[in-house]
Amino acid sequence: MEEEIPEIFDRSFKLLMMSTNETVIASINALFGMKHPLNSAVSYPNTEYIAPNLDKRQADMLIVIEDNKYLIECQTHNDETIAIRMFRYGLAEGERSKSVEDGIMTVCFPQTMLIYLESTQAARDTLMLDLRFPDGGSYRYTCPVFKVLEHRAEELERQGLIILLPFYLLKLRRPLETTVNDEKRKSLIAEVKKLRNDLHETINRTAGAGLINGKDAETIRKILDYIYKQVYNKYREVQEGEMADGQTVYNAETFNVFESLVMQRKEWELKARENERQRQESERQRQELEKKLQESERQRQELEQKLQQKGML
Repeated sequence: MEEEIPEIFDRSFKLLMMSTNETVIASINALFGMKHPLNSAVSYPNTEYIAPNLDKRQADMLIVIEDNKYLIECQTHNDETIAIRMFRYGLAEGERSKSVEDGIMTVCFPQTMLIYLESTQAARDTLMLDLRFPDGGSYRYTCPVFKVLEHRAEELERQGLIILLPFYLLKLRRPLETTVNDEKRKSLIAEVKKLRNDLHETINRTAGAGLINGKDAETIRKILDYIYKQVYNKYREVQEGEMADGQTVYNAETFNVFESLVMQRKEWELKARENERQRQESERQRQELEKKLQESERQRQELEQKLQQKGML
């Protein structure tokens, strides 16, 4: 059975955001205007929390680069409750690392961003939530919004947001769903096919230039094809085109295997980083012990020198 469209986008987005560290850091730098070195440490903490109604809630992605936290949510449509959801996600994450000093609790929010994968006219460029208190005080919580389809594919490439390219396929999803004219539909499907090929060329060009590595390029290409099939394969012209050109389009079963392999690779990377961290910690402790031994030896020599001066040796 085919997956629901929102689940397809959600899984694809999470998988793309778990690319190799260099690609993820480049994307975070572009989205948030940061300058993290591409060799920085990256981790993915759990974002699950219990809502007031006891339901389990989870933000799409929390990425930690060194000590900086970035909470990202993706949407395909405008949602009036998204501002308060983003606030709750940020508060839940802030509570995990809360601190108390002089009886005052401090909660540090992560940097947040909402990414719209499809165009929505009602969506604002910045989410806003006004918090008003009984004493008359107020605070406006804001969250920046990034709308993928309001940027050309060339812009995404130039900005280093290659991992968002697969969602550029959605540019023609709504027009195709709403057209009733056969000739118009055929024209739009021809555009979709060309767009898919153009995006493949962009990914290949980026990989060829060394801006992303081969593993990430392969991941992005596979997810691009997966979204293409799941969204557009319901059209007869697309199915016929696939049989004619012989291109591989990944189905849900293939994607499940691919997703498992990527997740396994990410686990190996995390273990490797943890092993390296432990090695560095052991080396640090060894160096500290060596310094202590050197200091002890220095003190022993000083004491011996003083005793010699006093004729006690």
